[in-house]
Order: sequence, then C-alpha cells, then structure tokens
Amino acid sequence: RSFRIRESCQIFSRVKSPRSLTQSHFRALSDAFLPTQIREEPKIKSDKSRPFYAGEIAWLYNECGVLSFVQGRLPDAFALFGLAMQALDNLEPDRERPGPLRALVSLNRAIVDIERGRIRRAANTLKDIIPTFSETADKEARLIAEGYLALTFHLAGNFDQAERRYKSIIKELVKLRRSRSASIFSKHYADLLRRRGNVQRAQAVVTEAIQLAQEGNHEDVRHLAILSEAKILIESPLEQFKPEPIHSRLDMVERYARVMGIPRMTAEVHGLRARLHKRSGDLRTAGSFAEKSLEIASLHELQVRKASDLVLYASINLKRGFRRDCRPLLEEALAITRDTEYYAAYAQAQELLHGLERSGESE
Repeated sequence: RSFRIRESCQIFSRVKSPRSLTQSHFRALSDAFLPTQIREEPKIKSDKSRPFYAGEIAWLYNECGVLSFVQGRLPDAFALFGLAMQALDNLEPDRERPGPLRALVSLNRAIVDIERGRIRRAANTLKDIIPTFSETADKEARLIAEGYLALTFHLAGNFDQAERRYKSIIKELVKLRRSRSASIFSKHYADLLRRRGNVQRAQAVVTEAIQLAQEGNHEDVRHLAILSEAKILIESPLEQFKPEPIHSRLDMVERYARVMGIPRMTAEVHGLRARLHKRSGDLRTAGSFAEKSLEIASLHELQVRKASDLVLYASINLKRGFRRDCRPLLEEALAITRDTEYYAAYAQAQELLHGLERSGESE
C-alpha cells in the first residue's frame, strides 16, 4: 500500500491547488488510499473534469502527509496537514469544535509536532481533540490520541503518569485487535522502562511490540520496535553484552529504511551504531555515526532526535578528550530541549555541562 501511496503522492504534488483537482486525478489516487466513508455525496456519472469533494481533497492531503511523516519529511508532512485543514474549512468550518475529519487531521499534525519538538503544542492539541472522539465509534482514534498524549508526558519527564497511561491504552488497543497502534505504544513503553532501569521488563514489552507488528504485517512499526530492542541490548550488563547480534539487527533495519526511503529510521540506526561503538570503545567510529545521525535530524527538522544526538555526540567527544568541542553541542541541546520541553535530554545535557564546569577545563 505504501508504494501505491508514494506513486499517488507524486501525482498529487503536481497539482497546483485544491481547486484544480479533477476526476482524472481522483482515479489515479483514490484506489491507493481514499476511505469510502468520507464519500458523502452520491456517486454520479459525469464528465472527467468533475472536481473532488471537499472531504476527498482533505483526506488525500492527509494521506500524503502521513506518508511524508513516515518517511521522516516533517516539514512536508506539516504543510500537507495544514492544506488538509484548509480544505476542510467549508465542510467543517468550526476549528474550535472540530468535526471528525478535522479531529483526525489535527491528531496527525500533533504527532508531527511531537517529532519536531513542539511537545507543549502537541499536548494542548491532543487535550482539545480527545473529547471529540466518542467512546464507541471513534474509540481507536481516541486511544491513539491518548497514547500520544502519554508520549508527551514521557518526553517531558513525567514517567509515572506516562507509564500508567501506556499500560491502560495498550491493554485496550489489544482488546480491539489494533496491532499497529498497540505495537507503537508498546515500543514507547519499552523505551520508558529502559530509561527507568527496568531492563528485564523493557525487553519483555519490546518483544510484545515486535510480535504485535508482525501479526499485523506492519513492517515499518516492526523495524522501529527492533531498534528499541537494539537500544536495550546496547545497554545490557557487561556479562550479557554481545555486539554481533546488535549489528545484525541494525544492518537489517538500515536496509529496510534505505529501500523504503525513511530517513528518520536511518538517523536512528546511525545513532544506535554510535552508541554501540561507544560502548565497545571505538570512539572515533562512534563520533562518525553520531555526526551522520545529527546531519539527517537537522535536515528533516527532527528536533527530538537532534537533541539526543547532540548530547550523544558531546558525550563521545568528552570521552575522546575533546572537551572544548562539547560546550557548543550541549548549549545547542539545552536550547532545543528548553524550547521543546524534552526534559529527559535536558537533564542529560545539564549533567554533562556541569561535569565540564566542575573539571575547570571548559571555556
């Protein structure tokens, strides 16, 4: 399906404005991803120049935005979701009390905001739209919104609240047999458990995330969960640390990311390779991979990823004895994390910077 969407989005990107979309474009696009429930108007036989309905235009922009997000092209994704909102102005004009389509597009835009580091704005959007989803007809959408709200708590360092929310949301999604969403939030929950030092439980949860994604044939989510598993293995106790299985996992995910064109995933692979080589003592190679990850994160405005990479790169330089190179990296990381409320990375950057200041060797 992703290949059909990609091909369709190439057609869609050549359309100059929503007003110029016609039935001929529709035939090239709708088979790829248009949900039947938004075609509210009756089907009629007409000439090929009949324009899209407002709901169709909005949903096509939305789906192209989803593809851009999955590939890691966040500026494109955010712009496309904005165009989807604009296309909905006549169909659902009340932005303060969004209808079902506007709420779904807002949900997708909030997810992009999280990746771009607009964590507070994403949290506010999610809090606004959650009440618009009913407990019955829109239960999955509501749970997904609540799951990403839990992620904002997680990134902001409110681990207790995030953990409580993850556990209940994953349980409900599994009951609904929504394997993709359940896998995504299981992956985030495993990341949280790892950060809290509960490695054994984190390994069990990430294994569940991989299995859920595999059952639903969600390969992009499965590979992201494998990266979370690799991160746990990198931080395993010394007597259990084995680099070879980790390398093979990273090789597999990198091949997938390259074939599918997902720079966001490639950046995470590079970041984990940096951590793995740092753990193994090869600091020069670790620094090289940290630079690669940082370059991709900067190019695609992956601010959460960038903040982590800056802290990682500074920690590698510190181990290499390049203390003077650390301060600008950490100051940039602090600036990003203050703006984004990404307090987990903020605390790490502060700790390294205070260490530099105590040593008296920084400028």
